[in-house]
Amino acid sequence: LGEDGFVAAARLISDSVERLDSGVAWKIPELLETYANAPAESLFVSVAGSTRFGVYGLDFGWGKPVKVSIVSIDQRGKISMTESRDGNGGVEVGFSVKKHEINVLIDLLHDGLSN
Repeated sequence: LGEDGFVAAARLISDSVERLDSGVAWKIPELLETYANAPAESLFVSVAGSTRFGVYGLDFGWGKPVKVSIVSIDQRGKISMTESRDGNGGVEVGFSVKKHEINVLIDLLHDGLSN
């Protein structure tokens, strides 16, 4: 990821999500062109889920879920998103990485939050 790579990636994802609107389907060719011009070493990422699905409010008769996981993100480069369980407007983000990669991420987050 390089120095500030995780923060830069998070900022890029956040900026991309903020630019989306109800006409997102019309922007697909523009998005594909952006990816086609991306550097070869960049990582393609897919996102599953939405913060607007209301999954924690669903009840099929056996009670509302305690924890929601999207199991299809079991490969590198996939991320899941849902609204936070406590309903405070937060977001739960899930991703699948190798143990040594998560240890690096934990160190980066710890260092970033300490500074």
